Amino acid sequence: IFMMKLNCITTDIQDASFENNFISIYPNPSSGEFSLSLKEELDGSVIVTDVMGKEILKQELTGTKEIKLTLETKGLYFVKLESGGKRMVKKIVVQ
Repeated sequence: IFMMKLNCITTDIQDASFENNFISIYPNPSSGEFSLSLKEELDGSVIVTDVMGKEILKQELTGTKEIKLTLETKGLYFVKLESGGKRMVKKIVVQ
């Protein structure tokens, strides 16, 4: 008898599409000034971390559709939006 165990990850295309269309971050890359535009008002939080996972910024959101970010150190960062048990992560680059 031959048995094989496969680890499968299932993703929902609809959720991925929702995430990609829910937030727009521009310009990206930039010199450190970013605008985050949300398709709808959001209650939750936005957290910016560096590539090592160090929290750079955390901001609570209440009915927010537009966020301005200023980052001074060049590098790659992750912007995490958390709301209603869902988490969206986007990469941004400071040049």
